[in-house]
Amino acid sequence: MRLVTYESNGKLRSGIMIGGEVVDASAAAKVAALNIDSERISNRTIIQWTPEQQSQLEDSARRLADSNPPDVFPLESIRLGPPIPNPDKIICLGLNYHSHAQEAGFESPKIPILFAKYRNALTGPTSPIMLPSLSKEIDYEAELAVIIGKQCKNISAENALDHVAGYMAFNDISARDL
Repeated sequence: MRLVTYESNGKLRSGIMIGGEVVDASAAAKVAALNIDSERISNRTIIQWTPEQQSQLEDSARRLADSNPPDVFPLESIRLGPPIPNPDKIICLGLNYHSHAQEAGFESPKIPILFAKYRNALTGPTSPIMLPSLSKEIDYEAELAVIIGKQCKNISAENALDHVAGYMAFNDISARDL
């Protein structure tokens, strides 16, 4: 299931991509008769549901997309937001490949270098990026974002993927001189 967040009446809502359309997740939850407060549905809550609940939600979203009610929107008619607008953490891996470390004038690290981004740095794929006026050295990198869907700590490599809810392309913008 491909989850998105989209803007409706100035608020971000959860949606499900079906072909080139976005189906409102709350409407799909009502159709699926899931016993969930459908007005509070977010992508964060959906990725915590059981596989059976997620499957029911996706099936009802497909039925809604076929019937074209008011809760189905062509992708080009809406503004997308960040897939998870309110993450608890955004943890980034720095200097994660040799040529990037060389480009930055550093040796490749022996252990991973982690740094944080703040949730207010997230934006949708077509939203404007607010650059700091003090910076003269703005840089960008395409990154892979991995969304962790289950709380975890000290898990084995064999069980790591059990905690991954999804992935996406992530455009990392940095003011290098600041």
